Amino acid sequence: MKKDYIPIYLTVICYSYTALLAYVLFQTYENGWNAVYAFLLEWQTLVGTILAAFLAGCISFIIYKITKYSEEEQRKRNFIAERAMLPHALSEVSDYCDEVAVIWGKLFNVPDDESDPTENTPKPPLEAFVVFQNCIRHSRPDHVISNFLASIIQDIQVIDSRLKGLTPAGIDWENCIKQLIFICGVRAKTENLFDFARGKTGVIQPIKIEV
Repeated sequence: MKKDYIPIYLTVICYSYTALLAYVLFQTYENGWNAVYAFLLEWQTLVGTILAAFLAGCISFIIYKITKYSEEEQRKRNFIAERAMLPHALSEVSDYCDEVAVIWGKLFNVPDDESDPTENTPKPPLEAFVVFQNCIRHSRPDHVISNFLASIIQDIQVIDSRLKGLTPAGIDWENCIKQLIFICGVRAKTENLFDFARGKTGVIQPIKIEV
């Protein structure tokens, strides 16, 4: 059972007992007020307990709603704060993609060039990853931005591992083209998020990369 549902369950139980008490009182009322008074006098402890539970259920439900509202407002503020940093983080990812694309482009000339283009491999934009993770953490669970940012993080790790694990056997025209297409796809996904990051739109169109 989720903790968030406990106040709701307790409130439903309290309301049920209160409804049952009301039903019993209504049935008793058919015999007159004296019968109602006699019933309340005989079962005053039970009636008092049910009424107290009903009030406790009402208070618990109100506190629950207030708490959820406060948490949601805080989540929105946190997301707005993180989204303010998102354009800069996306720019870092774009720059990383550009640098890596240049390296793969230079690999065409490796046989005729004594230098190793992978010698100064750029590091993944870890600071951008932190911003992405915070945006994912504070976004709505059903918002597509979480999937987009998570996929970019995964793609960047793929790009980094392929470049670091590159062997002479992997330096060929076909592989270089595949990697450049993949990098361009990641770059396109990143560019696709700039309008959302700047608050210009709330809709993100999906981009599929197949290599």
